[in-house]
Amino acid sequence: MMSEDKNNQSSADQIGMNKEEIVWMLNDFNKHAKELFALSFVSKIKQFGITINGGKDKLGGIEFRGPDDEAIKAFANDIRKFIQPNDSLCIKKLWRVYKSKCIRKDEGMLYSEIISGFDEFNVFHSICTENGRNIANKEVLDVFLYGKFSHRSEKTKDKYDKWEKNPVWHFTLRFEFIRILSVYLSFISNVFFVNNNLLKRLES
Repeated sequence: MMSEDKNNQSSADQIGMNKEEIVWMLNDFNKHAKELFALSFVSKIKQFGITINGGKDKLGGIEFRGPDDEAIKAFANDIRKFIQPNDSLCIKKLWRVYKSKCIRKDEGMLYSEIISGFDEFNVFHSICTENGRNIANKEVLDVFLYGKFSHRSEKTKDKYDKWEKNPVWHFTLRFEFIRILSVYLSFISNVFFVNNNLLKRLES
């Protein structure tokens, strides 16, 4: 995978992108990012958390605060295009911009740092373990995304259904899934910010 990325980047250095192509690509990404930011999930995630009801001498319940299933589904369906490698809006495909000759070194480094963080987060362990095995953030994302909320595949659906059978386990995983979505949102926001600064320079 790494060698493929390096080959792609070498091609970019040789081919390059002109200013008009870069401006179009950045504006297209940012336009779709703004649509993502406008979804109700983004405002509801600010209240994200749990409240434990009850006192010392009585059994309390756990109340979830944050986006509901409808908001999660709409957001999950939209965020896919920013994180799926085969989608033209994937944040990693902007390397073609940030490896072009008219990009300053500091601009390219900012983008590279975001992508490095994105790649690391994918493989980092979530707070959940299964049969002694740590579950990576990307696995939690994929199981909920493709097992419940978007374009369900049979294999992933079976895994999600298995997780759902244990209410406490499922509650924990759902909480973690929403946290993971919020982190992906921050990566997209950071790319949007870097794009915006670059656009200001190129269009001034």
